[in-house]
Amino acid sequence: MSEQIALAGRIRGYLAELEKVVNRAVLLSTKAINSGDGRYWDGVALNLHSFYSGAERIFEDIARTIDGNLPSELDWHIGILV
Repeated sequence: MSEQIALAGRIRGYLAELEKVVNRAVLLSTKAINSGDGRYWDGVALNLHSFYSGAERIFEDIARTIDGNLPSELDWHIGILV
C-alpha cells in the first residue's frame, strides 16, 4: 500500500511539471501567432515533446510500481498503455 501512496505522490509531481510544460507551450504559441515569428514554434515543439516524455514517464512508473516491470516487447510504448 505504501508503494501506491508513494506512486500517487510522484504522479502529482509529474503532473505539476506537465502543467508547466503546457503553460510554456501555450505562451510560446501565443507569441508565435501574435508576432508572426515562426521561431517560437520550435519552442512549442520542444515543449510538446517534453509533455509526451513526461506522460510516458508517468505510465512507466505506474507499470513498474503496479506490474513490477515494463513490458519487454519492442513496442513497449504501446504495452504500457494496455
